[in-house]
Amino acid sequence: MSTNPTALYISQSANNTNNLFTCGLPFTENASIELWYKTDTTGSGIGTQVESPGILQIGTYAANASLALWDWSAGTPGLHSIRTYVNNATVWSHIASSTVNYSDSNWVGKYHQIVMNFSGSAGKWNSYNLYIDTVLAATINFTIPFPSASIAGGNTIYAPAANGGSAKNSYGILRQYNRTLTQAEILQNYNALKSRFALS
Repeated sequence: MSTNPTALYISQSANNTNNLFTCGLPFTENASIELWYKTDTTGSGIGTQVESPGILQIGTYAANASLALWDWSAGTPGLHSIRTYVNNATVWSHIASSTVNYSDSNWVGKYHQIVMNFSGSAGKWNSYNLYIDTVLAATINFTIPFPSASIAGGNTIYAPAANGGSAKNSYGILRQYNRTLTQAEILQNYNALKSRFALS
């Protein structure tokens, strides 16, 4: 299951929160999302959440069983902290992954492969692994009903993350799998596509 918005570029201001593409695919108890992402927003341009470029949003922002992947710099020039926020209850609770930091020089203006692996059972996700450029960047253990049509926003994938966030983002390929990818498969996909995104 995949979509390929090859030349999709999103320029979003803080007041334009619905500039997105959607990929309304069902989720399974074990699933992966793979995308190629680039931002032109520098760390010096990120001081608050409103100014932070959202990378990806699953389900309606802050709704039950929603998840957001953000580029957050907290006002530090040149810093890009890639964080995951999860709502695993009926209220929005920030369960953040351990912060993954990048500088402007190794993050801005370059495509990056991002893979989000979800594992679970009995209709729920209970663990999440984030890979960036084939490297395991963060792990979160949580229990969250995976998004379905009965939840606000359902299984819609938004880009960039909804409800605020200023972004100048480009998206290459978005793929969704009904199983988790192994690290070997992630590396295989990276090597197969890296030349397309001008990576050595």
